[in-house]
Amino acid sequence: MEVTRETFPELLKSILISIEEAEFVAIDCEYSGICIARSSSLQTPAERYLQTKEAAELFTVVQFGICPVKWISEKNEFQCSPYNFNISPTLFDRIKDRGLNRHYSNQAGSIDFLLQHGFDFNKQLTEGLYYLNEQEESLLLKYGTAQKTELQHDLKAARGIRIVLEHISKTKKPIIGHNVFGDITRIYCNLMKGTLPDTLPDFCLRITNAFPTIIDTKYLARREARLGISDDTSLSRLASWVDEHGLYVQVTFDT
Repeated sequence: MEVTRETFPELLKSILISIEEAEFVAIDCEYSGICIARSSSLQTPAERYLQTKEAAELFTVVQFGICPVKWISEKNEFQCSPYNFNISPTLFDRIKDRGLNRHYSNQAGSIDFLLQHGFDFNKQLTEGLYYLNEQEESLLLKYGTAQKTELQHDLKAARGIRIVLEHISKTKKPIIGHNVFGDITRIYCNLMKGTLPDTLPDFCLRITNAFPTIIDTKYLARREARLGISDDTSLSRLASWVDEHGLYVQVTFDT
């Protein structure tokens, strides 16, 4: 189901309930840019993190998808509740004139990729969900001139997609994604906190506190030699492998 800024308030309660009832939540993101510069040499984990941090703080999430998956024991099937959110870089109406501005960077290669796959930039900007991360909210609280009650009400309304992410964190649901490191860094940086820690150990600590269980299907495919697909761990190859081996489960969709 596509969720717009107009339908988000009426759908929010059902989205949060589907997260609470889920066994796990699958996620996926699209970004306005991927990386600053590709390294031609092998990187240490710390070097890779700093490169990813730099990209996450420059580019942002343009589309975010979640799929809470619930086990229905009496039917012996999984029930999936997919939601797709375009994320607008523009600011919520009632905080536009309060001194906060936001830079929005794009990478040409990412624009080409998104256009080739039917992404509608006009819909993103005009119908996409607003967001307000913690860093931005702190600035508004620090320098805000409106009455405190009025300002806090506006800030709560401006959080947008952050409400969904904080609920996933609060309920401690396992997160599943494919090549999920990039998704997690951008979600945490752009939509939740506003920045990333300076070091990899600090990042790992904070991410573990926010999302204790993260499962990466690409990593599993690469590490599990019995699958025989370590040379190609793309999502399409994994789907083909599942099809070849008949590893199916009963799945229904409720939206």
